[in-house]
Amino acid sequence: MFESTDQANAAAARLEDNRSEIDHAIAAQIDWLIQHGPAADDPFIGAIYRWLEHYLHVAGKRFHGLTAILSYRAAGYSDVSAVLPVAAALQLYHHHTLVHDDIYDGDVMRRGLPTSHVRLASLFEGETTGAGDPKPFASRDDRSGVIAAFAYGKICRALANRAVSSAPLDGGSVLTILTMLEEHDLWDNVGQLLDVYHEGSRLPSPEACLRNVWLKTGRLFEICARAGAVAAGADPSITSALVSWAGHLAVAYQLKDDLEDTVADSEKGLGRGVGVDLVALKPTYLLSLANELADGQDRARISAWLNREQDYTVEEFSALIDRTGARRATQLKIEELISAGLAIVGALGTVRPDVLSELAELSRYAISDEYWRRPLVDERSTVADTGASDG
Repeated sequence: MFESTDQANAAAARLEDNRSEIDHAIAAQIDWLIQHGPAADDPFIGAIYRWLEHYLHVAGKRFHGLTAILSYRAAGYSDVSAVLPVAAALQLYHHHTLVHDDIYDGDVMRRGLPTSHVRLASLFEGETTGAGDPKPFASRDDRSGVIAAFAYGKICRALANRAVSSAPLDGGSVLTILTMLEEHDLWDNVGQLLDVYHEGSRLPSPEACLRNVWLKTGRLFEICARAGAVAAGADPSITSALVSWAGHLAVAYQLKDDLEDTVADSEKGLGRGVGVDLVALKPTYLLSLANELADGQDRARISAWLNREQDYTVEEFSALIDRTGARRATQLKIEELISAGLAIVGALGTVRPDVLSELAELSRYAISDEYWRRPLVDERSTVADTGASDG
């Protein structure tokens, strides 16, 4: 499925260089916001702006920006400077979706730091909710924190638009990319609504869960690939293949995220808490597949849990999922998706071998334990520490 060790190492080094370039492009946008954003001299607004600096110090791998860059390079370009503002914009856009997702889910931690609505609640006077309290409106200050975080997410969204507009591309390409992001807001919010609606007893089929993964995760990755292709003026066949690769990768990544929900030493376990999706009875492919594969006794047990008629622990739920074989089946689905996505691009016969190696390496890394067990703070960041986590 993947390249040799030497090829993979070379591809990983090139991806790391691009990741650093994306971070510098993001840092430039954040610096502009802190210096020149509306009411930047107001201490409260300035603190909101500075909170965005924390994004550069968590161990994200900039998959969305890298997807755009790889698509741009797959179309024949080597110098990525023109597409870097777009890559930065896609990361900022993705960040805004996560900020709002954390609000909807009531999550209190992400990658080992307080989520934005929890952290920003500390900017208000009075008693606030600690990181261990999952109730989003436990106090008036928590309500203020949620409002501040929702506005912060919209600020990130606006900053993403600014980054796209600053790219040295023709006006038609810029307008196309901006329009794609606007349209994605529709898809993402529909996915969020369906996600919330299907929690608990409204658990849909595994196939419907995959469709919802595509709405929330897959479509954004596809837009990243399409944005890179648009920036490069790629022909439709290359664009279509790259979009398919990105969609397959995104769904595989999300299914891996589902598997990591009960792993204590993973990014998800350490960064958000063990079993957060199971506790909330989120409509994941893994849970739906377990429900479908379970025998009579276990299916009755799952039904009682989904209807909240019987208490359960994360350990009990995890053991039941293992018994059904759903965890292994989900892992096989992940591998199938990655192989299919890479095969689509490889079949073109026009993409340079070095770019194919990078596509394979990014795909491998996104579903690997190497990624999911990495440190939560990025010690390799090339952007100077701003102390953002302190304020």
